[in-house]
Amino acid sequence: MNRNVLISGASIAGPALAYWLGRHGFNPTVVELAPALRGGGQAVDFRGDTHLTVLERMGLLPELRGMQTGGSPMSFVDESGRTLLHLPAEFAGGAIEVLRGDLAQLLYERSLDHTEYLFGDSITGLTETPSGVRVDFRHAASREFGLVIGADGLHSNVRRLAFGPEEDYVSHLGYYAATWQLANELGWEKGSVGYNVPGRLASVGADHRDPARAGAFFVFAAPELSYDRHDPEQQKRLIADAFSGLGWEVPRLLDSLHRAPELYFDSISRADVDSWSRGRVCLVGDAACGATIG
Repeated sequence: MNRNVLISGASIAGPALAYWLGRHGFNPTVVELAPALRGGGQAVDFRGDTHLTVLERMGLLPELRGMQTGGSPMSFVDESGRTLLHLPAEFAGGAIEVLRGDLAQLLYERSLDHTEYLFGDSITGLTETPSGVRVDFRHAASREFGLVIGADGLHSNVRRLAFGPEEDYVSHLGYYAATWQLANELGWEKGSVGYNVPGRLASVGADHRDPARAGAFFVFAAPELSYDRHDPEQQKRLIADAFSGLGWEVPRLLDSLHRAPELYFDSISRADVDSWSRGRVCLVGDAACGATIG
């Protein structure tokens, strides 16, 4: 039996799966297009007995409790900054709330003892053989694995190669979302302050660990856009155009966007694949099913 398993994607699902596979005697390899583990992202909430039981079995609970954001209160303001609505932290937070980047780093570290990581590479071909799947990489030499798993998100490369084009499985839900980090020059407090007009939301809040930093989160309605997902400068222009002319602190936030070294931008879409496996290739997480922000 070929116990070598290739996982595409080193975000959350990929390293978590690698951890469990390693514990059960398999030899996982994770390939990730990015040159290094990606930080950033929004908060992740864990709720209920199922979530907490899995975290406890993985031995992650103590460290995750130490990383907690403590929840994030939310306020909404008008164009002049007058508060229209305030929601306390417990309204949105779960039993444990941590930042996505912190969770990704922890899962990566826990999987390292039994996982090989290939950063800065991607799968270019999948060919099923009598004993497994031959995998061709953009840079690494071709290898054979007993199983290939796509944990590579909404725009899954594995799904495209083994199941078919993205448009067959992903439905655009009419919105785009963006988030980036900026200097907290205006003294934003913990939580988020949002300015909302029909079809557009701009929000910002201080980093829960470093009050000198803040995070912006923008959402806007739009039909499906044609753009390069690997060109952040083009994406910044799309965001600036969508929020042009708005009041409140939007102009300052857009100014920080143009200086931001790292940007997350993607559609809010739903992936729906009827069967999550095809031969020795299967999908997990956002690659397989669910409404998702990227």
